[in-house]
Amino acid sequence: MACPNDAFEPNEAEASAHDLGALTDCDDTGGTLQGVLDGVSDADWFRYDAADTVSCKVDPTRTVVSQGPIRVCKFFECTSPGPSVQVTCLDGSLDDVSPQGRSGCCSDHGFSTKLDCGNGFGGDDSATVYVRVDTSKPGVCLDYGLAYHF
Repeated sequence: MACPNDAFEPNEAEASAHDLGALTDCDDTGGTLQGVLDGVSDADWFRYDAADTVSCKVDPTRTVVSQGPIRVCKFFECTSPGPSVQVTCLDGSLDDVSPQGRSGCCSDHGFSTKLDCGNGFGGDDSATVYVRVDTSKPGVCLDYGLAYHF
């Protein structure tokens, strides 16, 4: 079965993640996208550069909507990592590590995380964020919507 074209392809691997651009931790930045998964063999990867600004709060959040089982993961690479980078998984999400060794969290529903790049109180928590969307349902074309912010 061939699924309708996904405008973000090819983006099956972390190294070929579709670039969503730059945003800040202010909640009015971020975006939404519509994607298609072609069964269990397809994973969609996205990335964006996120700046920690003085007047806003880092609270990376993902919301995913789909008519079938879907999993979303987000992984972080701090721009200026300190001695003790820490990712805290919230809202029932589980710790995970990306294929390229980045720490993150995964869940079958939207969730938030807490990122501390280890630069002390008020330090810079800017990061490149990688997002993976996949499914456990074989043999189906699965449309999904993803909302994201830092």
